[in-house]
Amino acid sequence: MRRISVTAAIVAFIVTAAAGANAGRVDSSLLRSMLIPGSGQAHQGHYVRAALFAAGGVIGGTGIFITQLHYNRAVERYDREKGIYLEFARKVESGELVQYEEMQSTYTAMQDAWDSSENRLAWRNAFLGLFITSYALNIVDVLWNPGEKTEPVSMEFEGSGVRLVKTINF
Repeated sequence: MRRISVTAAIVAFIVTAAAGANAGRVDSSLLRSMLIPGSGQAHQGHYVRAALFAAGGVIGGTGIFITQLHYNRAVERYDREKGIYLEFARKVESGELVQYEEMQSTYTAMQDAWDSSENRLAWRNAFLGLFITSYALNIVDVLWNPGEKTEPVSMEFEGSGVRLVKTINF
C-alpha cells in the first residue's frame, strides 16, 4: 500500500509540474487522455503515440485482471491446504493418529500454493506498474505536447493538379 501511495504522489507531482509548464494551453485532449489512454494524442493527430499509450493501457489492464484472477485462485488453494494442515494439527493435539506422509504432502502442497500466489502477485504488480506508468506518461505527454490537431490527409497544389498527401505525426 505504501508503494502505491508513493507512486500516486510521484504521478501527481509530475502531472502538476507539467500542467504548470503549459498553463492555459491544454484543450480537451487532456480530458480525453484521462478517460481513455491515447485518445488525447489521437485527438491531436499523434497516432503512433496514441497507439503506444492505448496498447500500454490495454495490456496493463488486461494483465492486471488476469493475474488478479490467478492470484485469487492461488490464495484460495493455499487457504484450502492450510485448513487441511491445521486439521491435521488438531487431530495430533487431540491424540488421534495421523499418517506422516499425508501431513507432509499437505504441507508441501501448502508451500507450493504459497509460492504460486507470491509469483502471481509479482506479475500482478508488474502489470499494475505498466498500467500506471503508461497512464501517467499518457497524461504528461498531452500536457507537455499540447500541439495543434493536424489533419491526417492534406492537399498540395502542383501546377494544374492536386496531390493528396498523408501526414503522420509522432
